[in-house]
Amino acid sequence: MNQFDKVYSQFPCEHVSLHLFTEPLNIDVSVRVEDYVTYDLQLSDVWSVRGSTAVFKCIMNPYYVKDYIHVVGWSKGTKPIQAGDRISVLSDGELHIRDIRDEDKYSMYTCVARNILTGDEKPSKAAYLHVHDPPASWTPPKIDDIMTQLTVNEGEKVELPCVASSNPLPKYRWSFSNKELVIDSVSRIQRAGNLVIVDAKVTDSGVYMCNASNSHGSATGTTQLTVQYPLSATIDPQQQKVDSNQSAIFNCTVLGHPIKSVFWMKDGFKISPNQKVRITDQSVLTIHAVNKKDQGMYQCVVKNEETSSQGTAQLLLGAAHPTFVDTFINQYAQTGQKTSIRCIATGNPTPDIRWKLDGEILTENSDIKIGSFLNPAGDVVSYVNISNVHLHYGGEYQCISSNEVGEIHHVGQMFVYGVPFVRPMENVTTTAGKNFSIRCYVAGYPVSQVTWSKGHNVLPKNHLQKVVNDTLFIEGVQKDHDVGEYTCTAKNSNGQGSYRHVYVNVVEPPVIDAFSFENKKLGDRIVVTCAVKTGDQPLHIVWTKDGEVIPPDLGIQVQKLNDFITMLSIGDANPKHNGNYTCQASNAAATTNYTATLRVDVPPRWVMEPGDSFVILKNSVSLDCLTTGSPKPTIQWKKAIGKNPGHYQTIRYVANDNATTASKQLFSNGTLVIRNAKEEDHGYYLCHSMNNVGPGISKVIFLRVHIPARFDEVEKNYTVIKGQNKTMDCQAIGDQPLSVTWSFNAQTLSTAGMTSRRLITTTQTSRGKLSALTLRPAERGDTGFYVCTAKNKFGNAVLAMRLVVLEQPESPQNLTLVKKTSRTIKVKWQPPYDGNSPILFYSVQYKEQKAVWQGVIPNVTVSSDQLIASISDLHPAYVYEVRMLANNSIGYGKASGSLIIKLDEEKPSGPPTEVNVKAIGSESLRISWMPPLPDHQNGEILGYYIGYKEKDSQSRFIYITKSIDGEFLPEVDIHNLEKFTEYTVHVQAYNQLGRGPPSPDAQVFTLEDVPSQPPQGVQATAINSRSIKVVWSPPPLFTLHGILQGYKIYYKPVRFDEDESDSNAVVSSELEATITGLSKYTNYSLQVLAFTRKGEGVRCEPLFVLTQQDAPERPADIKALPVSNTSVMASWKPPLHSNGILTKYNVYVYNSTSTELMSKLELPPVKTSYYMNNLSLNEEVRFEVSANTIIGEGERTHSVTTAPQEKVAARIASFSAVMLIPWQHTLTLQCLAVGDPAPIIKWKIRGRPLIVNERLQILKNGSLHINGVLGSDAANYSCRSENVYGSDEINYAISVQAPPKPPSLYVVATTTSTIQMNWRSGSNGGSPIQGFVIHFKKDHEVWQKIHAGPTNRTQTVTGLLCGTTYKFYINALNRLGYSPDSDIMSVKTNGSTPIMPPQSMLLKVINVTSVDLDLNTWITSGCPIRFFSVQYKVWGDTAWTEVSNNIQSNKTIHTVEDLHPATWYVMKVIAHSDAGSTESELKFATLTYHGHTITPLFITKKEESNFYEKTYIMIPLCFGIVAFLILIIAVLLYMRRRRELIQMKESASNLRRDITAETSLMNDLDKRFNFDFDGGNTEPYGKRNVNLLISFNSDENLTNNSPTWLNNGSSKTNSDNGSISRSEDDGNINPYATFNQMKQVIMEKEQQSERDKSPDLDDISLQKLEAQKAMISPSEPYVPFFHAKGDNGDVAKDPHPPLIPLKTTEGYDNQGLILSPRKYASADQIHALFTQVPARPHSSYSKSKKCPSSSDEKGSQRQSIISSVTTVSSSRDELLEALENAKHNPPPPVVYESQPESSSQPTDSSVGTEPGIVKFTQSPPKPNEQREASCEVHYTSDMKPTIKRSRKEAESDTTECETNERPTQPRRIKGRRNKQRNQLTKRQVMPSYVPRTHSRTSTTSSEEVTYTFQGRQSPHSPPRGYSSYLPDSQLPESDKTPMRRGRRTPHAKVKYDLSLQTPGTDESRPLVMAVAQPSMSSPNEEDEDSATVSLLNRHYRPVEQEEGEMTGQQKSRDKGYREDFTLV
Repeated sequence: MNQFDKVYSQFPCEHVSLHLFTEPLNIDVSVRVEDYVTYDLQLSDVWSVRGSTAVFKCIMNPYYVKDYIHVVGWSKGTKPIQAGDRISVLSDGELHIRDIRDEDKYSMYTCVARNILTGDEKPSKAAYLHVHDPPASWTPPKIDDIMTQLTVNEGEKVELPCVASSNPLPKYRWSFSNKELVIDSVSRIQRAGNLVIVDAKVTDSGVYMCNASNSHGSATGTTQLTVQYPLSATIDPQQQKVDSNQSAIFNCTVLGHPIKSVFWMKDGFKISPNQKVRITDQSVLTIHAVNKKDQGMYQCVVKNEETSSQGTAQLLLGAAHPTFVDTFINQYAQTGQKTSIRCIATGNPTPDIRWKLDGEILTENSDIKIGSFLNPAGDVVSYVNISNVHLHYGGEYQCISSNEVGEIHHVGQMFVYGVPFVRPMENVTTTAGKNFSIRCYVAGYPVSQVTWSKGHNVLPKNHLQKVVNDTLFIEGVQKDHDVGEYTCTAKNSNGQGSYRHVYVNVVEPPVIDAFSFENKKLGDRIVVTCAVKTGDQPLHIVWTKDGEVIPPDLGIQVQKLNDFITMLSIGDANPKHNGNYTCQASNAAATTNYTATLRVDVPPRWVMEPGDSFVILKNSVSLDCLTTGSPKPTIQWKKAIGKNPGHYQTIRYVANDNATTASKQLFSNGTLVIRNAKEEDHGYYLCHSMNNVGPGISKVIFLRVHIPARFDEVEKNYTVIKGQNKTMDCQAIGDQPLSVTWSFNAQTLSTAGMTSRRLITTTQTSRGKLSALTLRPAERGDTGFYVCTAKNKFGNAVLAMRLVVLEQPESPQNLTLVKKTSRTIKVKWQPPYDGNSPILFYSVQYKEQKAVWQGVIPNVTVSSDQLIASISDLHPAYVYEVRMLANNSIGYGKASGSLIIKLDEEKPSGPPTEVNVKAIGSESLRISWMPPLPDHQNGEILGYYIGYKEKDSQSRFIYITKSIDGEFLPEVDIHNLEKFTEYTVHVQAYNQLGRGPPSPDAQVFTLEDVPSQPPQGVQATAINSRSIKVVWSPPPLFTLHGILQGYKIYYKPVRFDEDESDSNAVVSSELEATITGLSKYTNYSLQVLAFTRKGEGVRCEPLFVLTQQDAPERPADIKALPVSNTSVMASWKPPLHSNGILTKYNVYVYNSTSTELMSKLELPPVKTSYYMNNLSLNEEVRFEVSANTIIGEGERTHSVTTAPQEKVAARIASFSAVMLIPWQHTLTLQCLAVGDPAPIIKWKIRGRPLIVNERLQILKNGSLHINGVLGSDAANYSCRSENVYGSDEINYAISVQAPPKPPSLYVVATTTSTIQMNWRSGSNGGSPIQGFVIHFKKDHEVWQKIHAGPTNRTQTVTGLLCGTTYKFYINALNRLGYSPDSDIMSVKTNGSTPIMPPQSMLLKVINVTSVDLDLNTWITSGCPIRFFSVQYKVWGDTAWTEVSNNIQSNKTIHTVEDLHPATWYVMKVIAHSDAGSTESELKFATLTYHGHTITPLFITKKEESNFYEKTYIMIPLCFGIVAFLILIIAVLLYMRRRRELIQMKESASNLRRDITAETSLMNDLDKRFNFDFDGGNTEPYGKRNVNLLISFNSDENLTNNSPTWLNNGSSKTNSDNGSISRSEDDGNINPYATFNQMKQVIMEKEQQSERDKSPDLDDISLQKLEAQKAMISPSEPYVPFFHAKGDNGDVAKDPHPPLIPLKTTEGYDNQGLILSPRKYASADQIHALFTQVPARPHSSYSKSKKCPSSSDEKGSQRQSIISSVTTVSSSRDELLEALENAKHNPPPPVVYESQPESSSQPTDSSVGTEPGIVKFTQSPPKPNEQREASCEVHYTSDMKPTIKRSRKEAESDTTECETNERPTQPRRIKGRRNKQRNQLTKRQVMPSYVPRTHSRTSTTSSEEVTYTFQGRQSPHSPPRGYSSYLPDSQLPESDKTPMRRGRRTPHAKVKYDLSLQTPGTDESRPLVMAVAQPSMSSPNEEDEDSATVSLLNRHYRPVEQEEGEMTGQQKSRDKGYREDFTLV
């Protein structure tokens, strides 16, 4: 099958051969085979009642494949099912199993379907038949299966199904056409409910009804059976020749059934009946008035749903009717002149022409000459020449043309001037009652009047008369009125004229009244009269009988009653009077007659009456019955039904006097003869005579048949198998008394001597006596003759019976090999014992050695008289096993011993199979094949020869040898072939003896390719401004490489930014094309290519064509500007589309106060502005501008108005623009400014002043010149013009060339190993494309690259795997770089996984310990099979045994050995290909040692629900689990509560002393701060923002790290921590610093539950000991949080933040938190913090003024001041020591998160979260770890845990310690895109400022502060760049989401957890005190300030990160923690 046959299969249409016309009656149907290869067969289990009928239906999916998939067989287990008495396989594939038994359910049923397109067969999955008992209840029948319609061909056997279900089982009856059908078991057989019609006839077509009924009801179903008979149609006559104007008749004889329609056609066109053509009964075609157009071929077409047929006939034209070619016209003549007239006629045969004048034949005289001749065309020309015209020559001339076909005439007038002349008329006689006319011919001209008159009356005078055209018409002539003389008078206008008379005579014919003879019988009297009712006298009346004169001896009298009446009479009617009687009347006018028939009837009467009779069996008897009558009577004999007379049935006899051999013969005289009388002839007989005259006569008689003793048979033969029972019947027939006796071998058998083995029984029957002899069992000695004798008084009879006891023959002896060859074996033997029955034949059975003796075994049968046999047609090199069997009438005997024989080899006798040749490329073919069939291999195949050559080439085949080696694959690829060339390929196999025959030549084309050369001689010309015409010549034929489909012309405008999406294509099948719809005056690039079905060929070199010019568009924009007090100017932009070369601009100037045109100026096209001088001040003028090309002027701009002004504001006459500039090109941006005074021009780039350098220069006219544009020059430029009166600005958006856009990729074609991709380039980014890169890969593999040139637009990827999906994408490249990736496309090569065969095909042979697998039965779907793997297991086991996992695909038979006998196995055979693998599961049983198949397995499994489905288990289990969890939770809560109570007791005693020692210094600092703030400080901003214990080497003092607005050359601090100077170390903020922050506070009323103050429970020395454990020293460089660090490490400085004035009406609250390390700082250093820090102008971290949050306002107003530094013993020296310690051991950085609500700007590090809270961390966390500090408040026993929130509170992203028994997780702070990392997230709602109050120490306030590092700025992770700050409008929605409100932190009574150790060492443990803010608490809360809180007992705990907060990288690195630290 070649590549076309593989894709399409053609269903041929019926071909009908005609003489002249052939109509395709069927439509070609093409289907894609691939669409019908994949389908599924579904077979469901069937449940049926025992004894009923089971129906298996093989369902196919999808539904549309059913027309091409047919069920071809069924199998039960492994054996095919054959139809029989119990099994039917219907035409639609249904399987019916009747009379279901239990053994039917022990097998699997499988249907096998065949694809009629490919021939492939496929089995379904197995289904089972479930047999069950009937239900307990009774049910009426229900029809389950019946066919509504069925169509078969005549002569076929058809089975109509009818299956019903009911209880009890139904009984079935069939009816046909509402009549019950007789089942004769010969032509119609009923099997259960199914009706079988053995030989279907057309007459069997119709509606069949099946009725199923039982005692509880019935049901019916109908089947419409259509029996088809081949259609045929014949037309008689097949050819006929018909003369012109005659009728042609065609008769169509139609045969066949069914017939849907019959119609007629002529010359291929359907005939529609009309007046000329008539169709009668669809079979008779009549054509009237045949002419030349009717000649042709006629078809009679008969059709039905399936087929059609037609008959043909030809109609030829015979003689043609004459026709006129030319005629004369009316003529006018004067007397004495000459004239001539003529006619030209044609016809076949040649017509004759004659002339008439006024109805009379025109004759010649001296004045008139008549002649005729034939012209060159064969026409007859006839003429009349008149040499001297006379008056009487005028009149009506008639030219008559006639031949044997017909006659035509032409009439014309000749008018001769003169007095009217009436021609003479002859007298006329007419018959009364008829119409009459007479014409008056008049000569002379003019004639003014012609009149008719009778007597003195001018006619007409009544309604029966009329005169038309000088003719008198009389309707229904009457004798009384119309007889007489008539006068015709003709006159002219002068009254001159003439007249003529004519006499009309009228006569009447006789008319006879009708008469008749009524029904007359014998003896009747008869009288009839003959009356003439009208007619002229005299009348003559005569009677005749049968045309003769009535004889006088008949007794018939005729009397004349008067002149017009006669009478006929008969006195005594009898049969001799029968006849036809005629009355004839005549007169002068006419003779008429009337005839009537007379018949006299006589009833039947006896001549010989019948009587009773008798006859002896098999003798003859005559029964007489003779009658007479008139008409002659008919005799009918009938026989009584039953024993009594009364009901009779007609006797079948032969009514022929010569039929002397008939069993029953009726003579013409009525005698019935019965010959060879039978028993059934006994009975009553009726003889009936009748002739329809009277009732008839009849007689009943009785015939008695006497029966002597006899038998139906003379002898019988019986045979019986030895050991079986046998009964011999002896039915004696005869009249009683009757006796019967038995004898055996001449010895009488008496009943007295019977034994148990031999028994005689006798019974009386209706016919006689039945005697039976039974042998139980039969033995060899029972063989012999048994005689049964019967006797009665009429005779005796003997019945001889021969009994033969049969046995099987024994096996033949001494089987010996006589001779062997490569294909034959000859053996001989000795005859065996025949088993008491002659041996019929010998069977020589043989098989291959590895096969088993079962199933259908090949054999050779020889007659019993031969003792030698030859076995031929064997397979060379096969090993055969031969044995013998003898056969007699019983069957086969035992087999003889076997001979093992190996035959010789031969060369292969058959070609390789499944040779498949397909093109895999335009220059390559792939040939695959399978080995020759095993029958043709004839030995071991050593290899193959593959031959190929070009088709129709005279050269020899070129052969490639493919030897079979280790891993042999029967496949060869041939390369370097000619493109799109048809090749012939065949394959030959060879072995040791030579090569075999080649496979059938396969023809295949190499694939098409694209043309390799472009079209030649391409030329293009612009037709107009919007059209281009392109012409070309085709490429050379040898370069097409395929079927040329047409040409494509690609065209696109030429521009810098090339984009193939702009490219358009025009397809043409001609050698020219016109491209329309183009842009005006645009340069187009055109390329022409040829394309085939494979794709587009090579494009020609681009042609560049410029479309013609047209009128330009209007200028794009216009401005009118004042220049001075006397001048103005107008400037404009050139038109967007000039549509040509501009030749000039037209400037129209109007006075603004009027519409008058002041002036029109024409300016050159390079000038785009116009100055107008000498104007008056404020004189308004209006400008309009248009452009011109050589075509003409374009549209004007809109009007603009301006006027000279005294003070001219700066304006720019240039226009803004958007420009794309090529890289390295020169660019000038115009900025033409006007104004008085002269304006100043300023250029900006990206909103900043432009810096002039060598490349960027500002010209004198203000324009900006850029030399060599770079990529960095792409920006927004603005030119601003200013003077004292105003300003103006224009903008330029400059874009520089970019990398190209991604191409568009699409698939063109795929094969099994190649994929062709095409693409279309996108924009080239302004730079030419330099190439393309195609990326592709298979799933789970790396990407591969293919590079393509810049002009390539297609690429074929080769070497791909079959049936595999690949992904593709493409990049384009220009000099600026690669384009983005195109969309990824997934493309699959052709082919799919192998298709598994049915088990019956794959499992070829099953032996005792092995099975053979036919691997050749696997079907490939385009992808060759690489190898097979096989594994098996015993049915029911779980372990699989692997046979092999690499069976080569070229192996056809694979034997699986070492199996156990009589064992069921499950085997998997897996076929592997590139596209994947397909698994076939086989279920089979090995044979027993005797070669038998074991009983199928039936595995029953008790289904038991899972334990979780059992409610009685799950409900108690769930309750138990819940109870257990509640118990565990209760224990844990109890243990935790107990631990917290212990910790509270241990730490409560330390609170009061610790806080008391630190309050004094805090109060001192508060006073200092208040003094500084309130005591005359007039600065609007706080002076100090001091950070205690700071490292003086902050990076913020570097020049490049400082904001420009702070970097004024002095060493000012720009650190958020207020660092003053630098040191060698990379110092940072000390995390142990204490801040006193000024913050806004809000007065809130809060209600809290009363809490008791905690008492002192511990000594402060314990606090000092605990504080010496956790001081740490590592540090890292610190980057201030408000500097966004980029990827390269540069720090982006924050723009200058706005200043927010300090409101003097609002107070500030000091909130401090003191941290005291164990190392000290000097007092001088601390003092320097208060005296040396210069005042900061404002906070460098404040929010933007666009963000209205109140917390933002505070950010710019904060000041930091140290509140106090102390140790546990209130020593100032300890704090100084801590400062020194901080210098040498700098702590890790403190990082905060800013307010997220209103702005993304950074905030000051001193921003607090709540009053009195400082952000810091005690110790560096572990890498990527989150920590959170927890604290506890010591409750007394009566404390209440409830905390009520105020309605208005300050919110924090920190989380305070819970008041419950366990601390709450701090709030998670997710990283936000527009926040700085490591900021303290804070959110406060503070609508207004409140007056400041002095701070007081509080021991009841505590909260947690969470520090978030997010894995980026942790103490042990490298810093990263920060996100850019975006305004709020640009934030993502997720970043705008408000954070959840934190807990209210002021005055929250919390507990401290003492169970965890505080980090650090004893020497460095910090002390912390929280200072509360009384203004934030309620009055009740202020009273509770005496409660002490220990701030030393704190700990860090890691905070688990939520799943959603972790990125994939963090999950692997952070181990579930965040770098959040919560401090209290």
